[in-house]
Amino acid sequence: MADVFARLATGGAPDRNLERLLKEQQTERDEALKGVGEALLVWLATGGQLVDGDGEAAELESQPLPSRGPVSRGPSTRGLALPPADDDTGETVFAGVQSDPPTITRRRRRASLPPDPDSLKTLAENFGASGEQTQFTDAISSIKAFMDAVGTPEPPSTPLEFLDGIQRLARVSDRTDRWKRLPRRVQQIFLAYCTCKARVWQENLDLGSSRHEVVLEQVFRALTRYSARERPGFVHGLSRTHRAERETWADDAEYWWTELALAADMDPEPSNAEKQLEELSRTLSRPVSDGVVQAAVVHAIENGVQPGDLRLLKLLNTHTDALEDEPRLRAVRRALRDQDTDNEDLTEEAPLIDPDWPWMHVTEGKTAVIAGGDARPEATERARAAFHFEEVTWHADPNDRRLDSLVQRIRSGKVGMLFFLARFSSHGAQSALRDACKESGVPFVRIEHGYGVQQMKLAIESWMHGKQ
Repeated sequence: MADVFARLATGGAPDRNLERLLKEQQTERDEALKGVGEALLVWLATGGQLVDGDGEAAELESQPLPSRGPVSRGPSTRGLALPPADDDTGETVFAGVQSDPPTITRRRRRASLPPDPDSLKTLAENFGASGEQTQFTDAISSIKAFMDAVGTPEPPSTPLEFLDGIQRLARVSDRTDRWKRLPRRVQQIFLAYCTCKARVWQENLDLGSSRHEVVLEQVFRALTRYSARERPGFVHGLSRTHRAERETWADDAEYWWTELALAADMDPEPSNAEKQLEELSRTLSRPVSDGVVQAAVVHAIENGVQPGDLRLLKLLNTHTDALEDEPRLRAVRRALRDQDTDNEDLTEEAPLIDPDWPWMHVTEGKTAVIAGGDARPEATERARAAFHFEEVTWHADPNDRRLDSLVQRIRSGKVGMLFFLARFSSHGAQSALRDACKESGVPFVRIEHGYGVQQMKLAIESWMHGKQ
């Protein structure tokens, strides 16, 4: 039934054959449930017992419940407990073994969505387990199943990708009750990731329709209700007034996707941009024509690589002539020219800082770190002299072990101010460094372009004005 429901939900048009098959399966299920109910009632009525998962008999006291009148028609139904009178809504369940059996009526339950295969598997694995075991059983498997169900964080680029993502969000948010048996931290990560991904889809509603806007509203309401009811921990993004903690909601979703991978004891997969850069590097490592260079770079840009990505610019330093006359690479050519301008600025004298500059007390005597790009010893010395830093060090394009080392240095209190060169660093590095600075109370100063004294001064002023 779950498979048929999934096929109906993903189909583009009504399918009468599937609907007829579903109806037949529902009828078969109802008949089976009625048969089980009859068997259990007769079993208990004739003195049978129920046992728990360990084979021990459960202690049951057969106490007749009030009935509407005499209904027993033979010795085989003696001692049969009937439901209370107010439970009568007309659905008949046979409970006897004679040709003219007594009847019991029960309340008809409202139809609900059928469980999906993951839920059925979880139920089968945990049936009969204790409450504590059930709560923490197979958390890693549940995280992997969640990741498969909700999908990756990449923003949609086509209406089909948008439709797939919003259907995944709707299905997952409709079944949040299954999260309750997991550790609270895992619940928080599930909630945070769904929230950030829903925000990304909200930003891309132009790929959908007004109907999809209603679906997203229902997703947000379901997530908000779960957060208020279960309180797994604060999740940023559920309030309409919230803005992305990182540069974009896509960055936030990427961050929580990495948290999911780590919680599932998996190595986070490289982003699509990293895969594209690796493919481009392999292409450019062998002799190729200008046309192949242009096609490879366009392909990388169209699949997630930013034109100003430092890694891309490094790959193209020796291929600048091949990029001419291609309109789609205009932004890449501009980024390469800006990089050349930044390099030329290093030969100029650093502008003096006015002695009356109001933010000198923020920098004076502190240990500063510049993160991103290639280390420039002459630039660090100019920054130290201009802002009266005690020391300035440069971590070139931090990643992997170097990034972990810098994060630990921030958390241990050895960094007084961090300058992050956005144009020369990855989003992953920014997320890790910003989180570490936030936890340790260290100013995180983002510089959009360049790394000269003037750019640092403007970035500090922008950061300070944002704090006031």
